[in-house]
Amino acid sequence: YGVITARDLLSDLREWSSFYVAGRMQKPIRVLTQDHEIHSANALNLERASCAALLSLPQTFDELQLYRQITSLSYMGDARIQLGAEDPKKVTRIVDGNREGFRAMYEP
Repeated sequence: YGVITARDLLSDLREWSSFYVAGRMQKPIRVLTQDHEIHSANALNLERASCAALLSLPQTFDELQLYRQITSLSYMGDARIQLGAEDPKKVTRIVDGNREGFRAMYEP
């Protein structure tokens, strides 16, 4: 949990300036307030995450592989993952436990 200014949130969603919040918002979350500017910025964030994931997937893949690749983006620079201090199945567990949430976010 944390506090972030709307300006910093928008910057991260649009430009991946830190990828801290943008990466978290690429996974199913509960939105507590509706703000058109933040919603639009996150739509761009999700589109870019999809594109980044597609670039690293093989030519043929399934839906779960796409969601796992999207989810793994936010953990690529996480030292806990690289040092083995985090559950190595974390990405799989996140996706498998939220398939419908991912589908709602990423279905065309």
